[in-house]
Amino acid sequence: MSTFGKIVPGLAAVAAFCGAFAAGTTELRGADAAATIERPMNSTATIEIYEKGGGDADRSERYDVSQETSGTGIGTDDFRLSRRVVRVANPSGETRTIQIAVCADAPFVPSNWVIPGVIYGDNAFGSQVSPSGLERDGEPWVFGYDREPVPSCTLSENADSLFATFASDRDATSLQSSCSLRRLPDGRMRHVIIYPVRESPVCYAFKYQYAPRYEEWITLAPGEAFEAESYVLEGRPRWPNCGYREVLKAALATMKHDRESPALDAKTVYEVSHRWLRDCCEYFVKRGESEGAMGTDIMFRIGYTARTQERKFPGWMTPEEKNLTLADLERDPSLNRPHLRTFWMDEMGFAGQNFLSHRLAWGDATRRGDAGFAAWCLEDLDDWVKLQVPSGLAPTRHHRDDDRLSVTELGWGVGEISKFWKTLHDAGVERPAYLEFAKKLADFFVGHYDDSDPFGRIWSLSTGERLEGGGDGGGFMVKGMLELHSVCGDKRYLDCARKAFDRYFEADLAKFRCVAGADDCNCVDKESSFPYIYSALELYRRTGEKRYLDCAERVAAYFCSWMFTYDALYPPESEFGRFGYRTSGGTLVSAEHQCIDPYATVAIPDLFDLADLTGESVWREAGRLIWLNAVQDIADATGSSPNGFLRTPGSQCEAHLQSRWSKYRSDPVAARGHFNNQCTAFIVTFRLYALDRVGDPMGGGAL
Repeated sequence: MSTFGKIVPGLAAVAAFCGAFAAGTTELRGADAAATIERPMNSTATIEIYEKGGGDADRSERYDVSQETSGTGIGTDDFRLSRRVVRVANPSGETRTIQIAVCADAPFVPSNWVIPGVIYGDNAFGSQVSPSGLERDGEPWVFGYDREPVPSCTLSENADSLFATFASDRDATSLQSSCSLRRLPDGRMRHVIIYPVRESPVCYAFKYQYAPRYEEWITLAPGEAFEAESYVLEGRPRWPNCGYREVLKAALATMKHDRESPALDAKTVYEVSHRWLRDCCEYFVKRGESEGAMGTDIMFRIGYTARTQERKFPGWMTPEEKNLTLADLERDPSLNRPHLRTFWMDEMGFAGQNFLSHRLAWGDATRRGDAGFAAWCLEDLDDWVKLQVPSGLAPTRHHRDDDRLSVTELGWGVGEISKFWKTLHDAGVERPAYLEFAKKLADFFVGHYDDSDPFGRIWSLSTGERLEGGGDGGGFMVKGMLELHSVCGDKRYLDCARKAFDRYFEADLAKFRCVAGADDCNCVDKESSFPYIYSALELYRRTGEKRYLDCAERVAAYFCSWMFTYDALYPPESEFGRFGYRTSGGTLVSAEHQCIDPYATVAIPDLFDLADLTGESVWREAGRLIWLNAVQDIADATGSSPNGFLRTPGSQCEAHLQSRWSKYRSDPVAARGHFNNQCTAFIVTFRLYALDRVGDPMGGGAL
């Protein structure tokens, strides 16, 4: 007989979410629910057992194998979730070393499939240097659980049916697993969970590079048994290619991810974040009121270039330091040192978020009565505005020459300077040049709109020519135009933004993918999708068309497919283990950059708005979980040292390396669970952006 563990459904937040099933918005209900949910579950699995040294030859006949499936009581009109427990016992008189594969076949041929956080469809866009397709060199991909925001999750779907499996976090043996998705001869998908962790045929360990396969094994002594729990979800997608919405609901209702309170309260986050902006601003450095704020270290700079053919290093590194390797720094940590940033990052948008920094810093300076700093914020931005060229384009670098302009940065520029103009105007401070800057820049893109590729990707400052197209980074210009329209009322911007949104959504987001919105990778990613949540909600408000509210949910489901719903496990000697870092609420960057960053705080206000407009509590739960993750390693007013490296107040790591992937260590497998010691402006400004719009995300009200 199998022994079955009991699922503990988390603490307060999970209990509240699960309570929604009884409250209404996620309750099983109606004739449609009966038609979809009460059909027999396709829950019987095939169990394969691979013995060490025998490849993937199934030796299950040599073991006592049993499985039991039961209901969880979790479901909606659109899905039902069941629990499966598999038990494998060694009946022999010898110790055996094995891996166990639990295989479940979807009962339909899919039109879409997803391994969340890793592969969307086939990852066909871009450079394709990260894993793509179902196989590599004829062997199925297998990915460790800690690469997926829902552990070891695979999903396949068509317009009428949805099937997914994922691991349980009931205990370590259930959680520490891997997944694979395999196409059967008739076109259906086989969903596989493998115990314990395995990554094959190779391990995506560095940006653009692979390491040999990684495998762990189960050792069963005579008479010993292994038991693991997992989940099977069946149903139908509410919208085509959006079955992950139901997986997200199921995962948030089952995974243990709750915290009683944030590591830092919202007021402290606000104060130390603005202190970081001041500490790395040349205004205060020149006045002798700051020596800078932590920005990076030697290990980051060397790691950043180690995987490329070019070794370009900043001037603050000495010639001797530029010759160091990651192995040198790992062997002798005393060779490493931090670099304190003494200026705002010279980028209009992207990682530097200079325009957003000006707006937020001016507001805080005004609140504190610091007239000198408030004036400097305006004077510095005045200088940038004067650099706009007759075409309407403007440099995205203030103090560096760069002819290549990213539409993502220009979109941030249009929106932020529009809002800043409105803030100043309402305060009685007139800066008409700011609004003119935004209009001229937006007019360029209205005039260069192309229905096949609305806003392009890269433009030339000097010639006004489109240098590169493709991708969905134009969503940031959609957002910028809508923000400009909200302050000036010119319907041309609304009309152009709406037309572009429809085109981008149809091309990619409707297919549950979004690509190339980050300037440092060329692949399926998370960052590209954020502006489409905002824009869909704004278009719903301004047009009253329900389809835009549906679009907002579909984009939010995609965005949250990069969000961890559980806490992965790390050894106590790892940096994560020593610090106590928890992965739940963290969001992966992209298919190329498979690590967690705090970017998603920028989407919290829109997730909250979406929850209010739809009555779906899942979006507010996701937003709060993102906040809880993002504030756990911010340095407080006294500074902090989560991995032995002192950080100044407000500093935070850009990358949290939760799997066997890194750009900053010589051996990502051994270094799993580490921080990268890089603090960039977007980390700070995005959390302030959220606080500016919603106050305390945990419900504490305005700051």
